[in-house]
Amino acid sequence: MRYRRHATKPTMALWALIAAGDAALLVSGVSVAVMLFVLAVAAVVALGVVAAAWMVLRRPEPQPVRHGPQRRLAR
Repeated sequence: MRYRRHATKPTMALWALIAAGDAALLVSGVSVAVMLFVLAVAAVVALGVVAAAWMVLRRPEPQPVRHGPQRRLAR
């Protein structure tokens, strides 16, 4: 008997399908106001993640190095 690795793609797809079914059952059991609130919270969290990733990944434009007049230090 071969050893089957855990967390393979078909296994993850099955669990994602089960999670989607659970979400559908949860949505069908709650009121519209609660569902809109949950969607609004999810949208705010998603926008926060996108904004944080954008801030982390953006790189400032390189600035030219300006050297001032060079002075010798007195010893």
